[in-house]
This record gives sequence, C-alpha cells and structure tokens, in this order.
Amino acid sequence: MLEGVIMYGESGTSEVVVNSNNGKYLYTKKKEDAPLKPFFFKFYIPENSVVGFLIVESMSSSGIATIIQRNLLNFYSQKDNDAILKIQPVGISELADSAMEKSKGVKRITLRSISNAGFNVSKLAGDHVTNKDYTVDYVIKAKSVLFQKNLFDKLRSSRNAQSQFYEIDGQNFEDISVTMNIDGHERTLSVGQFSKLGTSMDITNKIVKGDDGYPTYDSINKQAMILISLIKKQYDLK
Repeated sequence: MLEGVIMYGESGTSEVVVNSNNGKYLYTKKKEDAPLKPFFFKFYIPENSVVGFLIVESMSSSGIATIIQRNLLNFYSQKDNDAILKIQPVGISELADSAMEKSKGVKRITLRSISNAGFNVSKLAGDHVTNKDYTVDYVIKAKSVLFQKNLFDKLRSSRNAQSQFYEIDGQNFEDISVTMNIDGHERTLSVGQFSKLGTSMDITNKIVKGDDGYPTYDSINKQAMILISLIKKQYDLK
C-alpha cells in the first residue's frame, strides 16, 4: 500500500476574501493565486496482481481523481514497453446496498424504447410517420416507498441474455432506469448500473478535523482502510 496527500488548487479568478464571522474584508485573491487544498490518496495493489485499487478523497465538488488518472496515463504512455494501463470505477456491493437502504424511495421507473408497443403513431402524428420511426418510453411514478434492492434485482433478472432486451409482460425494452432520492439528491440509474452506487463512501461524520479545518491524516486513513477491507472481502483478496 502507498498513501499520501496531494496539495492541489486552481487559479484564474480574482476573489474578495472576508472573515466569515463578521464579514470584514481581509484581502483580494489575485487571478494568479491558487489556494491549495490537501487531498488524501491511497494505492492498494494485492500481492502478485496486475490489478490495483486507487482511493481518493473528494471535498464537495473538488477532487483529484481526474488529475491522478491523467498523470498516470501520461506516465505509462511515455514508457518504452508493452504495458497498458486501464482505469475504471469500481463499485462495492456493500456500499451500494447501504445507499439503497438510506434512499427515500423510488420516485419513478422508466421503461425505455418499447419496440412492440401496441400504439399506432400515425393516429397522433399523421401518415408521414410510421411505427418504425419511433420508440415509446413508459414512465411509472411510484406512490409509495418500494424496497429498492429487491426491485433492482427483479428488474435485472428480466434481461434476456441472447437478445439483450428486458422482457416484461410480453414487451421488450432496451433499458430500464430507476430514479431515487439518495442523500437529498435525485439519482437516475440504469438497472445495469446498480454498482455505481457503491463507487463512493460518505465519511463526513466519521473524520476528525485538524486546526486547519481539514480532516486529519490518521482519521481519513482509517476510513480508507475500511474501504480496503470491503474491497478485499468482495474480491476475496488476502
């Protein structure tokens, strides 16, 4: 394992800085100034493995994941060897299940691109348009809180492995998406993207802040080790 902190900030704007307690003017940040924030990262590469895991910290909308990925890809592209680096998000099932349990219910289900809907489009759009020129989406609004995990599992099981369509009650759908309220935000996921709910872990209430207002190194590393343990469990790693 390898962990550390990257200091990163952006310049390009001039901003007035005031005291948040009394609103008193302090100074004006110049366009050339780049306030640096500390971002924690940890690499975990299992023994004798060609696959590794990268954990990065983000704060609100700020993060360094893209920066690290870009630099790693640039580094490998300049190497005179046959190494190929691929980077993609990893979803942890336990985190996805936890996000489902915390959600405030399914708001709507969208069944997309019905290929054999019993609806004559020419009655609506005229004879210049035929059924071959369109698809229909069904939007189902949920009136009560549904048990999301069971719903996702049932919808996913309706996919035909040969045709790749979802088959429900004699209708074929190219995709099914579910819109939920998670952590106060609406999220719409294809039923095949359930694991995307497990690509992040909110540790806001689990870290200790230092004198600078940022999480202490030890407290954030402790949370990163929890993620490592979940990764080991999911992929049966030692």
